Amino acid sequence: MLVTFAVSRSDVIRKVANSFAIVIVLFQILVDVNGYPIIGEPFIKDVPFTPEATAVPTSSSTLEEIPSPSTTVAPKVLNPSTTSAPESGTLLSSTTSASPLLTVKTHPPELMSFTAGVPETSSSSDSTTSLPVSTERTTSAETFGAAEDDTMFEHFTLKPQIKKAKPVWTHKDTTGWHSQFPTCGGLQQSPIDIQPKSTVLTAYPKFTFHNYGNIENMELINNGHSAVFNLPPDYPIDDMPHITGGGLENTFAFVQFHLHWGNNSSQGSEHLIKSKGYPAEMHMVHFNTKYGSFAEASKYEDGVAVLAIFLKVGSSDSQSFQPLVEQLGEIAKDGDEVILRNPISLSNLLPGRTSSFYRYSGSLTTPACQQIVIWTIFDTPLEVSENQLEKFRHLKGDDGTNMVNNFRPTLPVNGRTIFYRSFTGCEISRSWPITSSPFSEAFKWSKCLMGFAYKSAAPSL
Repeated sequence: MLVTFAVSRSDVIRKVANSFAIVIVLFQILVDVNGYPIIGEPFIKDVPFTPEATAVPTSSSTLEEIPSPSTTVAPKVLNPSTTSAPESGTLLSSTTSASPLLTVKTHPPELMSFTAGVPETSSSSDSTTSLPVSTERTTSAETFGAAEDDTMFEHFTLKPQIKKAKPVWTHKDTTGWHSQFPTCGGLQQSPIDIQPKSTVLTAYPKFTFHNYGNIENMELINNGHSAVFNLPPDYPIDDMPHITGGGLENTFAFVQFHLHWGNNSSQGSEHLIKSKGYPAEMHMVHFNTKYGSFAEASKYEDGVAVLAIFLKVGSSDSQSFQPLVEQLGEIAKDGDEVILRNPISLSNLLPGRTSSFYRYSGSLTTPACQQIVIWTIFDTPLEVSENQLEKFRHLKGDDGTNMVNNFRPTLPVNGRTIFYRSFTGCEISRSWPITSSPFSEAFKWSKCLMGFAYKSAAPSL
């Protein structure tokens, strides 16, 4: 329908004047915050400041950064023996068979058995999706495969029938890890202390979360260092939870999630924002499906993607979080494991807003600290109760004492670029070329924000 309006010259002048006034106000705000949109303040309690641990360099290789979405970089193979839903996300379910794009390696079943290990209403879609995994395999156990040395991966627990002696390491002496695990002294280690004003605003696309609904029969394991929630060994490939978008160039399949926490709620998270932490941090671990298995993906610098979610203390129990704590008493000591009686909804464990996050390239935060992780740190925390967190603090670690402070202190950034996606998806430069100006950049930013506001108010238009 064509609609015409009779607008007087005075109306036009007034509207133009109002538009310029909005731009001027936005520009003043931009100057006041030094170009950074203040979003998601961390936990209010200050973490005592301690000097950053100095990484022990084991090579002089040039640092590599996560490429922008428009850049394609050939992945680098890493030698393990050397250093080298929510408001914005889309929840999808899969009803089609897996596409035969990759061949998964065969591992004799006699050698191992597998134990890998919305808030605000999300938009959903009837679109179907398939994981690029060979149809020769139909379960998670067969797809993920077995690592040559499963004790190296705290983020991916395998349960071999023939028990191996685990390497000895402890969170009580993280500075000495590099002597036994040289990669822990690398230059791209995690976690880090994120300083928002030093980040680069990037217009990554939004995340899409596939099959992030209820998962039945998840395995809960006390591995001596954390409580690990694994996919069941017979989980169908067609229903495998996975993520796309968010600046990730490939599909990443969910493996497990685990948590890190402190002995009290003044500390516990591994990553810090402006040198402040949260009581706990949850890691959702995924592997790049183009490599066919987690074991194979762990050889490449783009092999693993981890979603980090901060936990903060609220006034009451979180119903979404409650299934995680109900059976913790059944895994009181190292090596205990149990099948969860109630389903776990991954979408309910995501923060209320997944459209704003930090991104950088780093490592696993436990030995052997392989530098293979694309980190996503959401700046909106998940709220749980003090009582729920306290139940994790009663677990026993591999040394028989209470499993607390199971987090690694922050490591130097060492020149890495930390990217940031604001919840609007709009970006603005912190410096301007000679052909541009702060005013023109502010105008483009305000135009983007107005477009975001329009889409939010009228998403169907």
